[in-house]
Amino acid sequence: MKVKVNGSYFLYFNEFAMTSHLDAVASSFTMHGYFDPTNPAHKVLYKPLTYPMVQFYHDDDTLFFTGKLVNMDFTSDSAPQLVTLSGYSLGGVLEDCTVPYEAYPLQSDNRSLREIAQRLLSFFNLNLIVYDNVAAVCDKVYKKSVASPSGSVKEYLSKLAAQRNVIISHDVNGNIIMFRPDAKAKPKGWFDNSNITGRSTLKVNGQQMHSSVGSIRQPGKKDVTKPSNVNAFDVIDDNLVKAYRPYVHILTSGNETDTDDGAKNAFAAELKNIQVEFMLEHWEDINPGDIIMFSNPDLYITKKARMMVINTTKSESSTARTMAITAVLPETFTGDQPIDIFQ
Repeated sequence: MKVKVNGSYFLYFNEFAMTSHLDAVASSFTMHGYFDPTNPAHKVLYKPLTYPMVQFYHDDDTLFFTGKLVNMDFTSDSAPQLVTLSGYSLGGVLEDCTVPYEAYPLQSDNRSLREIAQRLLSFFNLNLIVYDNVAAVCDKVYKKSVASPSGSVKEYLSKLAAQRNVIISHDVNGNIIMFRPDAKAKPKGWFDNSNITGRSTLKVNGQQMHSSVGSIRQPGKKDVTKPSNVNAFDVIDDNLVKAYRPYVHILTSGNETDTDDGAKNAFAAELKNIQVEFMLEHWEDINPGDIIMFSNPDLYITKKARMMVINTTKSESSTARTMAITAVLPETFTGDQPIDIFQ
């Protein structure tokens, strides 16, 4: 692995770790570096609050991260101490900052998700890439949307995107991307007890799952003029849940057709309560959004199950490389009925 800081190779580092999430505007990293206060180059490189550009490359010079060095922890002791360095992808600034005053007013009328995002990202010199599979919904206009003056830019955009069932993420170049992961993609890896040498876990939060998830729209004043046969309620049954546990989600805005999307989004969100985690003693070319096949009878998954990776953590020290992977059912991002992996 190779590291560049402001275009120059950074040679003296150790204990590297990078965590990536499918539905996040940034990956985060930590590492330790050697600081010589008498070295002019180090005085530039390690100067706090300058937010230098950081890029990570595989040994074959393939780029896999572009971001900023944000935090530095210095320690002085009788023996030389390494500096703890951490940061995130270029889009991480959206998590830290509110809508800038230059972008006021906070209300946007008759603008699409794409238009709102492009406008706000321009203040941070960030690029937006909208994938073809969500282009139509990203260009669908909101009659009115209002950002919170105290909320982050990321929170505002994520809230709007969730209404359209759009995932906001990032790529290796630090661009912000809007897309839906391909739940039917070809698997990039097969994992079971034969090739997982580390720990595996299955976490099922049954308390947060329901046998049916419904969505009903709160009636408004204009609804008295609507036809009586318009359906303002939709429900999806969860075939994985074997007990009677209903839940109804109330929509406070939108129109009649939004109840179907509301039920689907709420059902998809519940599926995230089923997660598989496992460790590898090497790095794989697998990233959030990729499909894998997984089985482990000890975890009550006896047959190969299709799973979608949502989190990865790649770590490297002077002696070893490890990779932690978290995966969920692919339907977590489509709202479709999943196959029962516990049969």
